[in-house]
Amino acid sequence: MPETSISPPSEEEQKKDQDRKVLIAIYVMVGLMPFFSIIGLLLLIGLTGGNIEIFLRVLLGVLLIFLPVIFTMAAINTYMAYKRISFFMDQETILMEVKVPKDTKKPLIAMELLLEAFHQTGGEGTFIDRWIKGKTRPWFSLEMVSLEGRIHFFIWMRKNWRRHIEAAIYSQYPDAEVYEVEDYTDYIPFDLEKYNFWACEYKLTKPDPYPIRTYIDYGLDREIKEEYIVDPMNSVLEFLASLNRGEAVWIQILVRAHKKEKKKPGSFFGKVDWKDEGQKIIQKIIKDNAPPKLSLRIDEVPEGAPSINLTTWQAETIKAIERNLSKRAFDVGIRSLYISEKDSFDPITISGLVSVFKQYNYEHMNGFAPTRGHTVFDYPWQDYKGFRKKRVSKQMYNAYRWRSYFYPPYKSPHGVMSTEELATIFHIPGESSATPTLQRVTSRKGDAPSDLPV
Repeated sequence: MPETSISPPSEEEQKKDQDRKVLIAIYVMVGLMPFFSIIGLLLLIGLTGGNIEIFLRVLLGVLLIFLPVIFTMAAINTYMAYKRISFFMDQETILMEVKVPKDTKKPLIAMELLLEAFHQTGGEGTFIDRWIKGKTRPWFSLEMVSLEGRIHFFIWMRKNWRRHIEAAIYSQYPDAEVYEVEDYTDYIPFDLEKYNFWACEYKLTKPDPYPIRTYIDYGLDREIKEEYIVDPMNSVLEFLASLNRGEAVWIQILVRAHKKEKKKPGSFFGKVDWKDEGQKIIQKIIKDNAPPKLSLRIDEVPEGAPSINLTTWQAETIKAIERNLSKRAFDVGIRSLYISEKDSFDPITISGLVSVFKQYNYEHMNGFAPTRGHTVFDYPWQDYKGFRKKRVSKQMYNAYRWRSYFYPPYKSPHGVMSTEELATIFHIPGESSATPTLQRVTSRKGDAPSDLPV
């Protein structure tokens, strides 16, 4: 037989395999926690006496009663984490940079239409796909990045979605340039000796159906002269452009199609989505303002019954929620990192990152607030000698690079937003943005001359 040579695994494949083993080991340890707890209790019982021993024995008895349930749940969670991590690591991903000419005049509805292409619910349709193979529906990362003041727009995705997303971008922005680039996160290693790290995530301040202040509220859904356009994202771009040498800010908005997955209160198997929650909010507003003993069913309201008196902002709230619910919905997670060289660190940049989305906050409606990450350390005694800060820095750095939010290894609570809201916080800037460090197409594409010889 002819000899066949088997090429050794590449460095990237070796790293993926190593990362997979480490993460699987972590989840196996988590799954064994009930047994570690029993062993710990047995040791404590042997070392204590009196009332403490009695309490520990009762606790051990309760734990043994519920151990089968605890172990089963831990085993299922560990298995699913393993399968989903393995599935994710087997997917080839790419990072695409998007550039457009400065003189683009596309309205923001174009970005809304573009986001429709990201609403993909397939890939996990059957029980076998979800629970045996660990498959998940695709998610995407919309990223605004400043590298020493130079601003870039990136879209991260699974490689097999490249053609679909490129076609959607060109359909709305025909003068754009979209091309694959190397991952910029590879160029800044996690090195606490060289860099300072600060990171946070963002949460909605009210239930998901309440909308933030969108481009429609800013009047950008109608014809406005360019000099009068007020794009709320310009303040984000100016903040990113203000960074100095040795500083970087990474902002990622992770999105996946929203589905009816949230557990219904008071039900074992019932599921609800944000539309159910929105209708419940609307009904509560109406009910709280209904006259006594007035039925809310139209066919039961007696003739001449008093009408429901809503204040102006209550009526506007109902209208805004209904408009929000009428749009396509996404699960959304937002995360940001500030990275600087030791001698370039500026605390003011952290203040800017905390309030980077405040222009979208809407009184009586919704808004953004920083959460998790380094925001949990308010007092020195909460982090003795900075151990927790180092651990959180590493976790947030890895979570960003993995683009992990909805599934292990770095699962985090997320919100739900409509295409209108997403198009407001992430879109291709037009002429109203005069930020000089925004990376754009150097020249506009022209049409071919009409008099070319055939």
